[in-house]
Amino acid sequence: MPDGKIIERSFDRQREWIAGQDTRNIWDDEFLVTGTTTGVNIKGMEYTNTITTALHSKRACRFIVSGVVRIEREGMEPMELNYGEGECDAVAMVTQGDQSKEILLKHRHRLWNKVN
Repeated sequence: MPDGKIIERSFDRQREWIAGQDTRNIWDDEFLVTGTTTGVNIKGMEYTNTITTALHSKRACRFIVSGVVRIEREGMEPMELNYGEGECDAVAMVTQGDQSKEILLKHRHRLWNKVN
């Protein structure tokens, strides 16, 4: 960064094309994504994000429709982000320890920005 701070990020990701590959219509395309991201954030804290249940994305949906990510941050209790069971909506569940909270996702997944 311009102020001398360093951000590190490394990822290992696999994407499997599970639907729509036999058509010319991109809107029926669906993917499963698995993998892990590790790094050090701008505050110097280490983190690991691990997809524990494959993330299912549908090109026709603005948000990931299902899957679970385990989020681990240095000095914090791990949490899980659960995108649900396949509905095309902005609803996800965050769980940390014995506490859970439903959240509304504000941003689209990155594939949506490439096609729109």
